[in-house]
Amino acid sequence: MHKPRWFILLDAGRQSRCARARINAGFIRISAAIAAGICMRTITLR
Repeated sequence: MHKPRWFILLDAGRQSRCARARINAGFIRISAAIAAGICMRTITLR
Protein backbone atom coordinates (compact mmCIF):
# COMPACT_ATOMS: atom_id res chain seq x y z
CA MET A 1 0.00 0.00 0.00
CA HIS A 2 1.42 3.35 -1.08
CA LYS A 3 0.91 6.19 1.37
CA PRO A 4 0.22 9.72 0.08
CA ARG A 5 2.92 12.33 0.49
CA TRP A 6 0.92 14.45 2.94
CA PHE A 7 0.50 11.38 5.18
CA ILE A 8 4.27 10.76 5.18
CA LEU A 9 4.93 14.42 5.95
CA LEU A 10 2.32 14.41 8.72
CA ASP A 11 3.81 11.23 10.21
CA ALA A 12 7.34 12.69 10.08
CA GLY A 13 6.09 15.90 11.71
CA ARG A 14 4.39 13.97 14.47
CA GLN A 15 7.51 11.88 15.12
CA SER A 16 9.76 14.96 15.20
CA ARG A 17 7.33 16.68 17.58
CA CYS A 18 7.44 13.60 19.82
CA ALA A 19 11.24 13.61 19.74
CA ARG A 20 11.34 17.34 20.47
CA ALA A 21 8.97 16.92 23.42
CA ARG A 22 11.11 14.05 24.75
CA ILE A 23 14.28 16.17 24.42
CA ASN A 24 12.55 19.11 26.15
CA ALA A 25 11.42 16.83 28.98
CA GLY A 26 14.99 15.54 29.33
CA PHE A 27 16.37 19.09 29.48
CA ILE A 28 13.78 20.07 32.10
CA ARG A 29 14.61 16.99 34.18
CA ILE A 30 18.37 17.63 33.93
CA SER A 31 18.04 21.33 34.80
CA ALA A 32 15.73 20.47 37.70
CA ALA A 33 18.26 17.94 38.98
CA ILE A 34 21.07 20.51 38.71
CA ALA A 35 18.95 23.13 40.50
CA ALA A 36 18.08 20.62 43.24
CA GLY A 37 21.78 19.73 43.63
CA ILE A 38 22.73 23.42 43.94
CA CYS A 39 19.94 23.96 46.50
CA MET A 40 21.07 20.92 48.51
CA ARG A 41 24.68 22.13 48.42
CA THR A 42 23.76 25.62 49.64
CA ILE A 43 21.56 24.14 52.39
CA THR A 44 24.33 21.80 53.56
CA LEU A 45 26.88 24.65 53.49
CA ARG A 46 24.71 26.76 55.81
